[in-house]
Amino acid sequence: MADATNGVLRPSIMLDLPEQIVALNTSHGHAHNRDELDIVKFLVTKNELEYVPRVAQFLQAVASIQTLYMWFSFPKRAVLVPGKSKECVLYHISELLRVIHHTSCKTLMFVERRPAHLLRCPGATNFQAPPDLQPVTTLDGLYISTQMLLLPPFRDWTIASMNMSPLRELNICARDLGRGEWRKLLEPLTLPHLTLLVLGAKALNFTALHRFLRRHLSIRSLTLLEDPKGMKKQFIGRRLQSQLHTLKCTPTTLCHFLGNPRVFRWLDKIVLQPPPWSVESTVEQWNDAIRVISKRAINRPLHLELVLGLPGRPLPEYVDTEALGVMAYHVDELTLDLRHSPNLINEVPEYLRLWLTAMRNARYVRLLGHQQEWTPLSTYIDNIFPLLIELTVVP
Repeated sequence: MADATNGVLRPSIMLDLPEQIVALNTSHGHAHNRDELDIVKFLVTKNELEYVPRVAQFLQAVASIQTLYMWFSFPKRAVLVPGKSKECVLYHISELLRVIHHTSCKTLMFVERRPAHLLRCPGATNFQAPPDLQPVTTLDGLYISTQMLLLPPFRDWTIASMNMSPLRELNICARDLGRGEWRKLLEPLTLPHLTLLVLGAKALNFTALHRFLRRHLSIRSLTLLEDPKGMKKQFIGRRLQSQLHTLKCTPTTLCHFLGNPRVFRWLDKIVLQPPPWSVESTVEQWNDAIRVISKRAINRPLHLELVLGLPGRPLPEYVDTEALGVMAYHVDELTLDLRHSPNLINEVPEYLRLWLTAMRNARYVRLLGHQQEWTPLSTYIDNIFPLLIELTVVP
């Protein structure tokens, strides 16, 4: 894979099978030659824990790594064999964290397949991180889908790595992290280069998020997978000079964020989607979100994308609804993601007809997960959108 900066071809190591991790040691050719690597990806299960120290030595030996992807998968309730206690797991994690700064990595991805497993263990909260755990200071992107880096003993290392890096992209998915822990994580952060933020949690602290966003006006793209807890009616006053261009959230979150019709003056794309873990959004909540969009008092063309359903959770074909009585004049481009609700293509429910009627001034419409060019849904759109320039269907 070519390095985007100078065109030099950097080798990559992609180890998708856990047993392949044994190859990562100081005898590896890339370690021996102190090569500059593009991507290093490896998977660790409980059976490979004993090899983690050698992996740490490999990471310390290479000259640099652009993207480091560490994936951990431990049994949910299985008893670890002797020598592989939870404290031992945390020790090995600390061994990896200790050497990451040697890689000068730009992108760090730390993924745990079964969230919070390492926290459900005796002694985990008493484990002390080694004193020489130095933060990473070169990160451009950080992607975390595990709680163990967001709580003691590693939270301080994570916060320091973010604060001391020129971080532009931050993606944290920690479904069960509590409101108080979110506050402890977000409040110490100052990330002046941040442009993209993705947060996923069932108990994201709204107050801490509110303060974080007011300190980080450089954010251009914000994704909130679930509704923050403790949301107020209106999010921010109109004087806030936010650079936000893209907002991806649930219908309920959108109503709180855009309750004031004059906030986020640069916003030009909204993606509405159901929450992945909480109770599904109701048609009434989607109706409220479309009403809020229609009241936008900022004359700026808007691209609206509706994610109609999630894997295994399609939107219903029939449900009682009410007339919207609004027109979303600023919606110039409309995308309907039907990949998880193909049932809506041939039987267009009344609530979807009402949403489309409210957005019939859009000039460009795109249908994702739409196998045929002409169906009852595409025909309905073609008939009621008088300004339509282009209708695109994508299988």
